[in-house]
Amino acid sequence: MSFRNLSILALTGAASTVFAGVANAGVIVIPVVPIDSFVDAGDASLQLPIGTFGSQTFPSDALTPANAIFSTRTGTIEINQNDQGTALNYVVAGGNELLTVSADSGTGGIVTLDYTLPFDGATADLTVGGNVGDLGLLIPATDLPFTYDLTVFDTVTSGTVGGSAPFGIPDFNPPQFDTFGFDDFGGVDFTEVTRAILTINAPQNVDLAIDFFGGVIIEEHNPDGVPEPTSLVVLGLGALGAFAVKRRNA
Repeated sequence: MSFRNLSILALTGAASTVFAGVANAGVIVIPVVPIDSFVDAGDASLQLPIGTFGSQTFPSDALTPANAIFSTRTGTIEINQNDQGTALNYVVAGGNELLTVSADSGTGGIVTLDYTLPFDGATADLTVGGNVGDLGLLIPATDLPFTYDLTVFDTVTSGTVGGSAPFGIPDFNPPQFDTFGFDDFGGVDFTEVTRAILTINAPQNVDLAIDFFGGVIIEEHNPDGVPEPTSLVVLGLGALGAFAVKRRNA
């Protein structure tokens, strides 16, 4: 298992789809393949009468061009705790480039975001030609502990990993970057990805934010500030938007 939980000390932009962060353990995490960087705008909310439970799937959102691989995101909210009949909602705040999930007092549940490719039979290479080997989730803030699952599908199978955020990540001070090696997903071929799902288990009263979900590179921090060769290659790919989506042969 190659899960890492990293507290990022700094976050700076390197291109529209590339960011670099310096961790407290001297590790740099570079997000380069966005499944979702939450730059668009949209919101969804579900409220049920006290003591009732249910779910609702909302119309798919068209992701912006900054998301170079996946074209749509479909959100589902499921209420599984309902003591006061209040709301559970998620908001993609395009101006802040964040996903926020909030549950009112007495209400908790699950928010699921399902990502699909632009056409039937498409596959995507999340490794960017073998340069990327980890999937990451950037959590800048939460006021309560929560858990989540990341699921990735290829043409024949799928794999899921789970993670958690502790109580009290103050707003961006510092954010938490969880990373998982591609090998952790049980044999999923990340050169032939067809779909991805982010599932957030939201306890009552939680307010949380997510900043990035996608492929990342993890490197040792170079104190001289000179980019490593791999960083230079992937930064160039990110700046060009060179993330391959292809049609699968029949």
